[in-house]
Amino acid sequence: MKGTRSRHWSARSAVLALIILTNIGLSYHRNSIYGSTLTLWQDVATKNPKRARAHNNLGNAYLGLGMLPLAVEEYKRTIALDRYFVKAYYNLGMALESMGKPADAVYYYGVFCSKSPPDPYRPVACERYQVLTRNAGKEKRP
Repeated sequence: MKGTRSRHWSARSAVLALIILTNIGLSYHRNSIYGSTLTLWQDVATKNPKRARAHNNLGNAYLGLGMLPLAVEEYKRTIALDRYFVKAYYNLGMALESMGKPADAVYYYGVFCSKSPPDPYRPVACERYQVLTRNAGKEKRP
């Protein structure tokens, strides 16, 4: 009887050890994904491809790393998914201006400036819109 009970506890211990090791492995994997803002939002956008917020935040991660073409792509995807996600217009304007494309950026700043609810970035966007619009007018003059 004692031998059977001993084997029973050994089997339970082995199963428990396996569960613990599996959880450790899964935790390690999750922590490696969430180890940076970029990998976090890449994972979220991959798992939620139709969520505008996920793509906007992935764009922010790319923008923060200076990966401007990828940021622009994500902001455009955000707007395609939800044209009322006005923050993406401001973000896209910033990315385009940073890429040296102020003529493209002015449109997105203008949309954000006109459609945004009260937002701390609204005065900045409106100022950029006005400056870029003024500069575009000066460039057309002979």
